[in-house]
Amino acid sequence: MDRQIVCFGIPAFEVAIARIHNPRLSTRPLAIAPLNTPRACLHEISFEAEQAGLAVGMSVEQARRICPSLHVLAPHPARVRTAEASLLHIVSRYAPVWEPAQPGTFVLDVTGTGRLFGPPCDVAATVQHEVLSRSHLEGVAGVGSNKLVAQTAATLIQPSELYDVRPGSEPMFMAPLSVRTLPGLQRPCMRQVLSRLEDLNLDTLGDVAESPVEALEVALGDYAGQLSRWAQGIDSLPV
Repeated sequence: MDRQIVCFGIPAFEVAIARIHNPRLSTRPLAIAPLNTPRACLHEISFEAEQAGLAVGMSVEQARRICPSLHVLAPHPARVRTAEASLLHIVSRYAPVWEPAQPGTFVLDVTGTGRLFGPPCDVAATVQHEVLSRSHLEGVAGVGSNKLVAQTAATLIQPSELYDVRPGSEPMFMAPLSVRTLPGLQRPCMRQVLSRLEDLNLDTLGDVAESPVEALEVALGDYAGQLSRWAQGIDSLPV
């Protein structure tokens, strides 16, 4: 039986929670960052802040120079835990197996649940609707045959949208995407790999997938085989 994976998440989770508690922040450039240190960096930013040229990891000082209207809030762990518990209460009703991917994002293995809840895209849409109705949070949902594809699909869409990658179409889906799209390449330990790909002008996942593994091994060593499979969307860590 083919696996059926749904990735459901709330983009900029803590920003979204803050806006529920203070609707006056709903259209302002907003960021989450610790306020008790002079070298604080942005942990999370709103869409408006991103449009103004800000990015996660940028210092608060630099961000305020670029966007004087930026409103910065300190992290609120208790509020995040409460909101995550609310999401999990909904998510766990539709998936016998699930795991958190990051705050506000869950990966659901719905393989074999079709007779109960319908196709995976229906499950994703149902979870989106229930979360919006109960928690007033707009989520994104990616559907795929493995965790990597589902998570990647979820990063490409806006709140309340759903991206269903049908089985067999994974290489075509992945090919035009930037190598930076891969969630696995955002880890600190993979920065050198990302830099090497840029040196080789391997800009898209299609470029990587079309490169002989033997040639990739010369440049990337032990990461070559795994990266080649990731680029084709045919390999993923188990849920």
